[in-house]
Amino acid sequence: MTEKPKPYVLDRDPRFRADDQREVARFLAQFADQSRRLEAEIANLDVDALAWTPGPGRNSVGMLLCHIALTEVFWMGVAARGVTTPEAAEALSLEIAGMSLNDDGMPAAAGSGPPAALAGWDVARYVALMRHAREFMVGETLRWTDADLGGLATYRGRELSREWTLYHLLEHFACHYGQICLVMALRRASGGA
Repeated sequence: MTEKPKPYVLDRDPRFRADDQREVARFLAQFADQSRRLEAEIANLDVDALAWTPGPGRNSVGMLLCHIALTEVFWMGVAARGVTTPEAAEALSLEIAGMSLNDDGMPAAAGSGPPAALAGWDVARYVALMRHAREFMVGETLRWTDADLGGLATYRGRELSREWTLYHLLEHFACHYGQICLVMALRRASGGA
């Protein structure tokens, strides 16, 4: 007799209320599932694999992981904290992530390699950074109700809703997750482990 396969479901964070945070909780459940999958994908990468690039001026897995985290801090700062200037965004990144928004080295300059700020980072350090940025996102969204998703923020003259911000961050995460998988495949194809 075969065992019935476990159903695919999104686990909701119990800190969100079912009555007025259902949509917010759905977004965060999607983020949590994607993060779980990405963490499993990168779990066995060593420092060299995290820093490897397909060529000069290209992104490493580590750069992409750092970029995902810093971008979450940036956009949540805009949507939840009312950050309106690059200077305020930089200050928030230093406060929350302990890093400059430029420390991810992206976009990579032509002919460059990974940034010095990420030298020697291992998987645990990248995962810790990403989890810290995500907890910042969760902490901010725990204050929102579903009705708050329509609220607008303005950054450098551009209006964006909180709902769009969460959508954009999920889209951003998924795009870079795919890019990370591609960099890993290119490394394997080049003879890297």
